[in-house]
Amino acid sequence: MNTDANGDYSFEDLPVGGYYLVFSNPGYEVSVGGADCDIDVNETTFLTYTLSAGQSITNVDAGYFLFGTVGDYVWVDEDADGLQNDPDGLDGIDVSLDGTDGLGNTVSMSTTTSGGGAYQFDDVPPGAAYVVTFSNNLPDYNYTYFEVGGATN
Repeated sequence: MNTDANGDYSFEDLPVGGYYLVFSNPGYEVSVGGADCDIDVNETTFLTYTLSAGQSITNVDAGYFLFGTVGDYVWVDEDADGLQNDPDGLDGIDVSLDGTDGLGNTVSMSTTTSGGGAYQFDDVPPGAAYVVTFSNNLPDYNYTYFEVGGATN
């Protein structure tokens, strides 16, 4: 059975007896949740139920999520206008991503720009907030202006 667009599912008119539920969703990660979560399953177990006559069990939940990706590139702002309109990227800049995931666990990743100033953090768990920090380990350069002209990237 597949869930509907809201993730809801229902098995109706089942006869009295024993049943087990297995959830699968390729491409997603199983959310394990915290102490107060609504998730009833995890990636290593399934749930067993015995239905009696007239009984309805309507609170069996599974949670899934997708990891995210954070990245872009570091470039030389030749006219110092704060806009990414210059094609020259900077390799060798250290970039770090720090924050907490949805369970409050510390997340800390680092990389170095390459391939024309590109950087990317893969498998970033969903979280409350992340901060991306760029080192200025090239002494001849300064940081350019932030969000000039309404730009937000």
